[in-house]
Amino acid sequence: MRIPLRSLVWLPLVVAGACAAPSQQARTAAERAEIEEILFGLEGEWNETALSRDPSALERILADDLVYTLDDGTVIGKQEMIDSWVNNPNTITATSLDDLEAHWYGDNVVLVIGGGGDEGTDPDGNEVSSSGRFTNVFIERDGVWQCIIGHFTETS
Repeated sequence: MRIPLRSLVWLPLVVAGACAAPSQQARTAAERAEIEEILFGLEGEWNETALSRDPSALERILADDLVYTLDDGTVIGKQEMIDSWVNNPNTITATSLDDLEAHWYGDNVVLVIGGGGDEGTDPDGNEVSSSGRFTNVFIERDGVWQCIIGHFTETS
């Protein structure tokens, strides 16, 4: 059977309607503010991993299907991200986060942008420091917020 071209115009709309999640009550401003504090806290835990080298926080914060783009254009997944933080050859002694902002896309996707830096020593004992800007996309799945997409750009 041949489907007329004018009928195909509606096909994407029908498919989108069939796949759409059931409507839910929009989050209140107070609920959004509470979730933003949770997400900023997750960013802080992520940053503190540079000091602790404990992978458990990253295991929880990063989605299994994470796609993260590094400053040099390299794209890595969750395990590579964890390995890079836990096995960093430098000894990090201080970290910082600043300028955190949240931008909502619907009720279960939040873009978190901000800046941060760290200080420490390299394996030879030389002082090292870096700072940069990041963009991390968090999605809520089954009541759990995780980073699914991100990007980091070094600024110094």
